[in-house]
Amino acid sequence: MGGQRESARDGVLSPQRVPFRRRRTGRPSRSFDHRRADAAIAVWETDDRFDAVKAAELALLDSEVRRDPDRVRDLLHPDFVEIGRSGRRWTMNATIAALEAETSRIEPETDEWLFSEVSPSLILVTYRITGGAASSRHASLWDVSGVAPVIRYHQGTPIRSNEIERFCVVALFEPVDIGERFQRRGWPAHVTLASNFVTADPAERVVDAVKEANVVDQPLTFRFGRLAQFGMHRDVAVRLAESVHTDGVHRALARRLGDLRDFAEDDPAHWHDGYHPHLTLRPEVGVDASEGQIRAASHVAVARLTESEAEIVASFELAPTDRPEIVCICGSARFLQQMREVNRDLTLSGVIVLAPGEAEGVISAEQKSVLDALHLRKIDLADRVLVVNPGGYVGESTGREIAYARAAGKSVSFTDHD
Repeated sequence: MGGQRESARDGVLSPQRVPFRRRRTGRPSRSFDHRRADAAIAVWETDDRFDAVKAAELALLDSEVRRDPDRVRDLLHPDFVEIGRSGRRWTMNATIAALEAETSRIEPETDEWLFSEVSPSLILVTYRITGGAASSRHASLWDVSGVAPVIRYHQGTPIRSNEIERFCVVALFEPVDIGERFQRRGWPAHVTLASNFVTADPAERVVDAVKEANVVDQPLTFRFGRLAQFGMHRDVAVRLAESVHTDGVHRALARRLGDLRDFAEDDPAHWHDGYHPHLTLRPEVGVDASEGQIRAASHVAVARLTESEAEIVASFELAPTDRPEIVCICGSARFLQQMREVNRDLTLSGVIVLAPGEAEGVISAEQKSVLDALHLRKIDLADRVLVVNPGGYVGESTGREIAYARAAGKSVSFTDHD
């Protein structure tokens, strides 16, 4: 291995020192900054490769850069690979897409920079991130064979203290006792509200965070939807679980749990915008999980996880559901018969249905306007919206209703997922 030294500068370098490379086509990217490029090449010509690599690594920690696909692409090698904390393998395109969707964040603090010349064209850099919810160590392999460095490989590992423990938060359909233990593959039927995470805080503090999220003061009713495959290898059969409140519950939990000491999600892809409530299907699932069934959760539980077991450390009885679910049906008038059938099926399953108004014969433009406005009020009253769209068709009026429902924070689902 070649020479190794510790970086002399641990602060963030000025923007002019952040190197960007031209695309392989020879044309500059849309956000290409020639002043930055000239500065980067000037650094390169002095053979100060360690500083150039550090500047590029810091650029990838900058929130503005991370959300700019062109600037990120300028810093990634076409064969770039990152191994996430969950073991997931991220490619260049997947990384660019994930970073573009990232919310703004405070730039983390870094230290303990070390650089190793693996070969004349490859430099290994390691460093520590100390800002944010948890500390972590990182390693990157940079290709320095061009006019500016491009990253080929990255991996980060959380720094976990000896007292670190793993937890999750779930909604259960039957009561459980505090201290009760289950095999990890033999849970009672549940919908995960916050998937596996670690923290150095004790279980009591985790329970307090769940209380502070105010997630136990409202009923949680789930309607089981279509089948899906989850898991790293897409080999875990689940039934998606639609709910009026679940997304808000998850986000409230994520905010509170994120404040815990050394908090880190096992798989960040399943949090925030990547959260999808679901019921894992096993022979002993214990509830009727067929599509269209509606079940109210009875408890929210916090479980401490080991390699093989889940131990209930807290259980909260949920507020009772005082009324049936209210669903508003939307769809084109051409699907009137299909909407009637959906109305019938939902009503027989115990749902209050708000359907589009029917008017025989020709109606005036003014009457049509009244019906349209009335249907928006029905959306206001509903817990969720179901769009009847055989063949995937959504007309202009229905599209406006969908946009209105989503703007109002309503869950929107479709009868035809194609």
